[in-house]
Amino acid sequence: MMVAHLSYCRCLYAIKINRQIRRYSDVLKTRCVGITVEKLAQLNTIVKYMEMKIVTKKITRSELQSMAEAILGDMVKAVVDVEKRIMAVGGEMHADMEQLLISNGSQQHDIWGINLYPNDYKDNFIEYTSLINIRPQQGNRSMDLQNQSVRDRIKEIVTSFIA
Repeated sequence: MMVAHLSYCRCLYAIKINRQIRRYSDVLKTRCVGITVEKLAQLNTIVKYMEMKIVTKKITRSELQSMAEAILGDMVKAVVDVEKRIMAVGGEMHADMEQLLISNGSQQHDIWGINLYPNDYKDNFIEYTSLINIRPQQGNRSMDLQNQSVRDRIKEIVTSFIA
């Protein structure tokens, strides 16, 4: 096995500290000597999926706010399966959460990316923008979700989960 000798290890993914997710690079810089490349990749994969959560029951705005502060500051990325009426939250990239839902039985054509702003209580709470929304074959040619009926379904699903 090849051993990676790194003077400082900067991990772009998150680790769980005191029950909150924090970016590893923001919390800790450490000397990583003798860690195999394979082990580092395995840990990164585990940690990356640890921060994502499939939502099937109500969550509070304060939970969303905690996720936002831990990952992006004021926003939580999410993807919604409009057919199964579930969503995944907390990932760093919409594409990662999309894959999480697909691995749990969702179909890609039913999944749309959104951003949630837990501190906003009006129409700005949900932003319908994501790279995974670019789907010319479904009539959506931009990052913004253009189909109003799909937007309405997403809003209904999201608001049903937020306590």
